[in-house]
Amino acid sequence: MAALDSYDTMSINSDDEERPLMSLFMKLIDNKQSMVLTNAQILNILKIEFQMELSYIHELEKDIYLQCMKKFLNDWPRWDEFDEIASTMRTKQNTQGEKLKQYYNDLKIYLNRKLFEVKDLIHESIKDVVNKKEVANYDKDVVLEIRSTRSQLNELIFRRPHPDLHNSIFNIPGTPTKITVCGTRTIASIINWPSISITLNAYHMTLKRSMVPILKHKLINKKLSQLKSPPEKLNTHIQMKDLKVTSEHDKDKFLKELKLQNNFVICSSDIEKTLFSTLSNIIYTDLKTTPNLSLPAILRKKIPNYPYVRYLFSEVTTSKPLPDSNNYDLQLEETMIPQWQLSLRYDTKLCSDLGITVECGECNVSFAGAKIIEHFEEMHQAEPDWQCTKCDKTFDAICLSDSGWIHDCS
Repeated sequence: MAALDSYDTMSINSDDEERPLMSLFMKLIDNKQSMVLTNAQILNILKIEFQMELSYIHELEKDIYLQCMKKFLNDWPRWDEFDEIASTMRTKQNTQGEKLKQYYNDLKIYLNRKLFEVKDLIHESIKDVVNKKEVANYDKDVVLEIRSTRSQLNELIFRRPHPDLHNSIFNIPGTPTKITVCGTRTIASIINWPSISITLNAYHMTLKRSMVPILKHKLINKKLSQLKSPPEKLNTHIQMKDLKVTSEHDKDKFLKELKLQNNFVICSSDIEKTLFSTLSNIIYTDLKTTPNLSLPAILRKKIPNYPYVRYLFSEVTTSKPLPDSNNYDLQLEETMIPQWQLSLRYDTKLCSDLGITVECGECNVSFAGAKIIEHFEEMHQAEPDWQCTKCDKTFDAICLSDSGWIHDCS
């Protein structure tokens, strides 16, 4: 424990960063009521008043110190005397300043003595826990649920603990930043973009094509040796779920009718016309290996033969030295299996609401097809590249979605 200093000549203020115990006294006087100290405030008292840095000790030891400090503060025998001085100071400003400094020194001496008494006891009580080897249970994954936007997720993890943020590994920006998208977005790349749904209400026909990728996230430290398992080849056969079957349809006839819908769907702009034409071609590609259709139906298909992966992180920017920088390279491993889902319905009744609607799952908004380019230019940002888990080739996210998530692994 550090030796006590003399503060007799120092001024008193209600926000004394160098003397948090004095600051506590002044806040009690100003508030005219008792206060509940947070754990962070108690840790600050230990650090500044007693030079006890608890950031790097065992969590159990830290918790014991916190509980002891709460008891020591509560049991200080001079609180009743302090209440009398506090009442006097509220009516006669600073006339009891010297007396208050005496209480400050007395409380500090009291806490210093109590902490010294329990120091060895605390250390002994957790020694067995600290030294005991914990057997890791690899059969169970530790799951952390995080709610974030796509842009926040891309930069959520610091590669190393940030010394300016209490060694946190989570990057939580106050204001989301917008990054200009590199490259040209085509209509096809938007239709195939994760979480995008396109609904077409046409003459006697309603269909909805959605991108519903399977995403998995795992926090890894690349400084540790990783056993890389060979990826399993995906089942890319079309899975079909028949709803209440009302009619059998020849697939080629259905696709031909879809092409003819161009004469009926109301396209108010060139963008919508291009959207309808591109969507028709993509659906034709989706269904080319499908046998006859039973409508209404929901079809789903994993697109590539192997998943894609990328590693998301944010660099630490600080003037302070990075603790254990050689031991950490934290990254969020994101694995994706691109997958489309197609809902088809054929109705002899004429649809009264002809047109195209776009839903963006990332932004949780829907809008007319004519605004599809405008939405992506204004609301979406650059995305990190994806890597094939089979051939290790790296691809730009926009180019990959434009190609329908297909590439040559050779």
